[in-house]
Amino acid sequence: MAYNTPVNYRTNDVTASGTISPSSSGAESSSNYVTERIYKGFSSNNPNAVNNMLYDADLIKQDIYNHFMTAKGERVMLPNFGSIIWDYLYDPLDSQTKSIVEEDARSIVAADPRVELLNIEVVGFEQGIVVNIRLNILPQNMVEDMAITFNNNGSAI
Repeated sequence: MAYNTPVNYRTNDVTASGTISPSSSGAESSSNYVTERIYKGFSSNNPNAVNNMLYDADLIKQDIYNHFMTAKGERVMLPNFGSIIWDYLYDPLDSQTKSIVEEDARSIVAADPRVELLNIEVVGFEQGIVVNIRLNILPQNMVEDMAITFNNNGSAI
């Protein structure tokens, strides 16, 4: 469902128009807004990738997701890249563990200059941890939600 309200954008002194879409069912991107593409990247396993390409918000969210899914110390030549959340899956999710997981999530999001963290929530469930993040994608000034699930068999849902 898209709003048919035209929105004007200025790109290289040429006025272009687009529509604002509240759903994530766009043909080329699951972003909420039609804008000029700023970021372009490659993904071989993301279902939103058209011809294995991701753009803007989809690419930024995929990059953040990859950062979370990498265990700290796992990346060759970058020992500080990754998340320590995997180390806390078997620990009880008390206030101390929650604050450690939240701080790790904050540092991962802060490492990406394309986003601003608006809200973070750490929730435990029987098989793992869910980190709910609300981001502001800075180039387009869009708000996006991410729910990153860590489960105890070593894979993410």
